[in-house]
Amino acid sequence: MDRRLISLVSASISLLLVVVLATGVNLSNRPTGASAAADDPPAVIAFDPPLCMVGVGQVFTLNLCISNVSDLYLWVVTVEWSASILSLQSYAEGPFLKQGGRSTTIMDKGTPPGKIIELTCTVLGPVSGVSGSGTLVTFTFTATAHGTTPITITFSDLLDSAGEPIAHTVVNGMICP
Repeated sequence: MDRRLISLVSASISLLLVVVLATGVNLSNRPTGASAAADDPPAVIAFDPPLCMVGVGQVFTLNLCISNVSDLYLWVVTVEWSASILSLQSYAEGPFLKQGGRSTTIMDKGTPPGKIIELTCTVLGPVSGVSGSGTLVTFTFTATAHGTTPITITFSDLLDSAGEPIAHTVVNGMICP
């Protein structure tokens, strides 16, 4: 192999290592947060559908779902999007935490244009959390302009019935009016 090519590959690997170390990228492919058992895939929070094609002026719904979770007692998310493209009309708690007749409450710390701050839902009382997959919340938006906007979870936290964090990954979405 040509010495210049070897030198270039070596420099590229060194640069990649510096970037990874500086940014704290998790190369282990393990979830952040609580440590998961070696064979347990992490819980996933994701928008459904992940890509939503809508017309300007159209009112549409978007679900935030969870999959592969064990003993979920409380969830918190902050969600952001382009306020010049979408307008939030409302949100409604999904059925996931209400399984088995559990009482729940849902609240947020504010909904300025383009954002829901710390949307929180919790089971009430001394009961176990919920396991499995389902819908956490359904958002209703109006597409107000042409364009493309990511819909991004900028903060998330999941807790079990003992108050311990649940390891998870997040899959963001895209809206295209």
